[in-house]
Amino acid sequence: MKLRVATYNIHKGVTGIRGRPRIADVRQALDAIDADVVFLQEVQDRNERLARHPDQP
Repeated sequence: MKLRVATYNIHKGVTGIRGRPRIADVRQALDAIDADVVFLQEVQDRNERLARHPDQP
């Protein structure tokens, strides 16, 4: 049995340029990886500055 494991740094869910939210992009990338287990790095609780952005779930 093979197990596919991945690690992904989400950079707190924002881009390095102007801090644009990128949660939708992260979600799409993780889906494309198609791993059985994914370990996320730099995950934080709700960011109040970004709470009103439409990309946020």
